[in-house]
Amino acid sequence: MKNIFGINVTENRKNTEFDGAEFITKRVSETRETKINDAMSGIKKFAKKASLPVWLTVVKYTAAAVIFISVISCLVRIDKIRLSAVYETVPALVYANAISLILFVILVIVGYIKRKSVYRRDDLTVLIQDARCEAAVSRRELEIPGNSVEIDVMMFRYKEKQGRMKISNPFLTYYKYTNFSPYVFLRDDCLCFATLAMVMSFPLDSIKKIRKINKEASLSSWNKDESCDSKKYKKYKIKANSYGVFKIKEFYALTIEKDGEKYELFIPGYDINSIVGLTCIKPVE
Repeated sequence: MKNIFGINVTENRKNTEFDGAEFITKRVSETRETKINDAMSGIKKFAKKASLPVWLTVVKYTAAAVIFISVISCLVRIDKIRLSAVYETVPALVYANAISLILFVILVIVGYIKRKSVYRRDDLTVLIQDARCEAAVSRRELEIPGNSVEIDVMMFRYKEKQGRMKISNPFLTYYKYTNFSPYVFLRDDCLCFATLAMVMSFPLDSIKKIRKINKEASLSSWNKDESCDSKKYKKYKIKANSYGVFKIKEFYALTIEKDGEKYELFIPGYDINSIVGLTCIKPVE
């Protein structure tokens, strides 16, 4: 079964076309799409400049882990342990914790300075304003309703091996699914998903069921305004790790049929209610 937002990289690792591209019913002009992509790429470059390199991020969280483990160990045995005794017995442990603490503090300060210096730049402000203007024009061009909602959908790259799909991500990628947030709305008896570049339309009678998948999945980012541990999302038990990966406990698959072929579309559990409200289809286990 094909996935609407699956990208087959078996023969071409640079492929960017979704398996469900045939459901695209409207696109912006190539010029407009190029402007949008350039604006988003520019913002991503600034975001990269504002963050620590991967190896320093690993060092930072490793140092934090060393400190955390040591503190917990001391608290557990606080009535049986003395710092002077530890220093006399295993001085290397004390030095390791001291170095870890210094490294962690330095890297936190460096990260703060980098973010502050980048986000205060005037050219970034101009770039963000340009991106907002391009987004507004695209929404008008694609006729995206003002009351449409944004939900997360799960995209992934894969390779085919012995007739099965195997998720294939670039080296040092710690998540399986990239979650992005299209606008969702109803139009002409179709459930529509729209980015700033295109609209996908699925006739309501082609959506056969919504199936719950009780399986953990790792997502690339958190796209909501409220944090994943806020009151609104706390019940979904979403966990974030030190690599910025978000793990969810469940997600849902929309089964869609067209010309005798079946497709799936994955949606995280925390956003499925929007789809149920639009389609009036009750999920099944």
